[in-house]
Amino acid sequence: GVLHPRLVHLQHLPHPAALSKIILLFQAKGIDSAVEMSWKDYFMRVVPTALGTALDINLSNASLVFITVTFATMCKSASPIFLLLFAFAFRLESPSIKLLGIIVVISIGVLLTVARETAFDFWGFIFVTLAAVMSGFRWSMTQILLQVCVMTNVIQMP
Repeated sequence: GVLHPRLVHLQHLPHPAALSKIILLFQAKGIDSAVEMSWKDYFMRVVPTALGTALDINLSNASLVFITVTFATMCKSASPIFLLLFAFAFRLESPSIKLLGIIVVISIGVLLTVARETAFDFWGFIFVTLAAVMSGFRWSMTQILLQVCVMTNVIQMP
């Protein structure tokens, strides 16, 4: 029998961890140069990013039970809207007329593409929209995490 997709995904998780350690070994500073992160930083930055990623993936998968892949793809194209909204909320980006115009254009485009969907299902739409929200959240949190890493010299900028 086939394992549940989440269990199959769990089998893939050790590979990136091992590759990260190998890359650290070949870097100029070596594996011992890793900067320690406090538990507070870990729970404030890494855990929300991981939860946002997990919810994005699982809500996307759950939505496919109710809606077609085509409809899910159309709805997930709203992710940049939520990315910009979270960027405004976390003060990663300052609101401007240009960015608000981009949000309006994307919103109208998504609305036009999903307006005549024949296989519309309410719960599938809710799940995929929440997945798009989580996608925007996780990318904003990733940006915050990377900015902290650059400020603490974990990542060396050229």
